[in-house]
Amino acid sequence: MGVKGFVDIHCHLLAGLDDGPTNIDVSRQMAIAAYSGGIMAAIATPHCSFRFPFDAAQARRQLKSFEAHAPEDFMAFLGCEVQLSDESMRLFRKKPSDYSLNGSRYVLVEMMPRCAPPSLDHALQLFRDQGFIPVLAHPERYPALWEQRERLAQWVRDGCLLQITADSLSGRMGRRAQTAAQALLQEGLVHFVASDAHDPVKRPPLLIEGFRRTANLIGAAHAARLFTYNGLSVLRNEPLD
Repeated sequence: MGVKGFVDIHCHLLAGLDDGPTNIDVSRQMAIAAYSGGIMAAIATPHCSFRFPFDAAQARRQLKSFEAHAPEDFMAFLGCEVQLSDESMRLFRKKPSDYSLNGSRYVLVEMMPRCAPPSLDHALQLFRDQGFIPVLAHPERYPALWEQRERLAQWVRDGCLLQITADSLSGRMGRRAQTAAQALLQEGLVHFVASDAHDPVKRPPLLIEGFRRTANLIGAAHAARLFTYNGLSVLRNEPLD
């Protein structure tokens, strides 16, 4: 699988499944914006949470409909964003491939609101015990983790991966998130930068500005890993280089 462009491992592209696009036309607008901005492949990651129950069969149908409306060279794959709750973990254990990123060993996970970081240690370990690699979504946006970078570093040492949001680097997610994202990059704790897009305007699927800022902070070669090559490894179900 060859991709000449960015690989977005976290975006809400599919219509009517969560707080992302409400219809296929909005999904199409997002796909066009993504493709025009250099994203050549994206993993659609609808929420799996109390608020948005995840139905894998429905998501596959929506993906098929989306593919018929997206730019011809734009590649879309399916995953989901698993909220770290007892119920989501129960569902995950029943059929993990429905919840992982493109059926791989990589699983995108998010903290529950007001979750205390110590309670995540066990949850992340449960994924690893089953042979999966948890990818923690946007840790820079959790106030509970702003002063917990050593804990994040320990999770990384234990086999967890971190994904930050491109808009955090530009300050669109707030100054504290921007500061945290930059620190995580400079400390070498980030493995992916993704859009976490939800719509074409307020939270669009754009990565190019995030790539420029990342390249300025840690160099273009390292930035290419976070925006393209590590995402390709996920799609291929291969270890990160």
